[in-house]
Amino acid sequence: MAISCLLYYGANSFQFAISFLLAGVVIHDACGIRKESGRHAKAINEILKEKRFNEMLGHSITQVILGMLLGIVTAVLTRLLFS
Repeated sequence: MAISCLLYYGANSFQFAISFLLAGVVIHDACGIRKESGRHAKAINEILKEKRFNEMLGHSITQVILGMLLGIVTAVLTRLLFS
């Protein structure tokens, strides 16, 4: 969404600024907060001696970077095909 706003409205637009901030929140959540929740779930499961909580939360740095690249390519191709 941020790249689409950049291509359509430009870098000085409020639409790009808002979408850029939103992208930052989503990336931070995918990479940091959810991964930490997975670590907590693993520790709780070890304490309880049974697997009650899902430990596979969050994404690796590689997954986040590839997701960003996929979003950029998709936005650019969409702009080229439909403009």
